[in-house]
Amino acid sequence: MTFLAIIGSTCRRLRLFWQYMHNTFLRAAMTRGVSSSSQNPSLMDKLETLRSSLSSRDDEIMTYQINVDNYERAIARINAEHSGNPAMIEFRDALSEMLLSTKTEQLKAVIIRDVIADHITEMESN
Repeated sequence: MTFLAIIGSTCRRLRLFWQYMHNTFLRAAMTRGVSSSSQNPSLMDKLETLRSSLSSRDDEIMTYQINVDNYERAIARINAEHSGNPAMIEFRDALSEMLLSTKTEQLKAVIIRDVIADHITEMESN
């Protein structure tokens, strides 16, 4: 596993942990009656969790896009400036693999984000 892949994986895990802790705090606050909402607390918990998840997915998608843009630029630069250097060609090939992987992971995040958004819309209309 490459260094960038390890960093990306670690960031995703930290984001998910933060989201879990944030949602746990929200549930605890609502259970104690901190929320002023008159709606069903369990539905509000779920809605708040979904909203938080949606925001996290948007951040995740943006991070993937930044990586896609950077990988594409780096590949183009290596092709233009370092095409005769075998070590740079090897690096370019590794970047190409990471680019494909990142685009796949981004698409997965987009699909889940869209499902979460649909779920929120359904809950808010009820």
